[in-house]
Amino acid sequence: MSARDSLRLITFTPPVVLAVAQARGHFAAEGLAVEHTITRSSAQLMHGVIDGTYDLAFTNPDNWVTYVTRDGADVFMFQGVVTGGERTLVVRPEIQTAADLRGKDLAVDAVDSGFVMILWQILHDLGVDFRGGDPRLVAVGTTSLRLASMERGETFGAILTSPETEQALARGYRVLGRSRDHLPHYPGPQGGTTRAWAAAHADALVRFLRAYVAATRWALTPAHREEALALHMAATGLTRAQAEEDYAAIQPDATINVAGIQTILDLRTVLGFLQGPAPPIERLYDTRYWEAATGRRHP
Repeated sequence: MSARDSLRLITFTPPVVLAVAQARGHFAAEGLAVEHTITRSSAQLMHGVIDGTYDLAFTNPDNWVTYVTRDGADVFMFQGVVTGGERTLVVRPEIQTAADLRGKDLAVDAVDSGFVMILWQILHDLGVDFRGGDPRLVAVGTTSLRLASMERGETFGAILTSPETEQALARGYRVLGRSRDHLPHYPGPQGGTTRAWAAAHADALVRFLRAYVAATRWALTPAHREEALALHMAATGLTRAQAEEDYAAIQPDATINVAGIQTILDLRTVLGFLQGPAPPIERLYDTRYWEAATGRRHP
């Protein structure tokens, strides 16, 4: 890949640092133009990276883990994006307790990856095991699509994030559980791609990471906080409170959350989603590109 070529990035939400890197020319300084797409589902995102529609993606690490362990996909994580974030099990107003979800449908992104781990854990802690098929999981896509499904009365509960959580609560929906209470160490999104793409475009990936780390450091400098928030709000239309929540979750130096990846592996094993022994965690991430970009050893 020559300088000035574009990279195609797909994410669920626009990170603060992405707005900073675009607006302040961090990508341009590395000879890159980043074309950004918002996905409608993890299936679109993951299949798009695997088939080459997109070059890079930011998504929940459970998606990267699932596609490696379930499908043998040749994908890996090369950077961190955010430290975590609140994920909330929200239900329609007529649902009073977890037991009321019996015989109902729940909206999810995908039935065996991503926030399903959080959903299962919350329901398990509340005495409900959906692995027998009740309540039933219906794959509808992103959090906004899940809320829309509940609004239409097609489904009765879903894991939501901000701003959909606040929108639902304003309409009289109720919270059954929050990730911070049931899975406080659940990690945030990580950047990933295929090993084949990374090998063929190593220089471009290193330049992307160098720009992203530089933008991360700039955004987290206290003197730049207000401008970073303003850039993020302008790019997303989020409120000040929502933008501050995103800012607080920026992963310093965009380092890979290795401990969080291990948490995902352990959780999938305990919950029965991982058949057979877990793969070596080193199969799931690679620090070489981050180290080449920063000139430092990955912590």
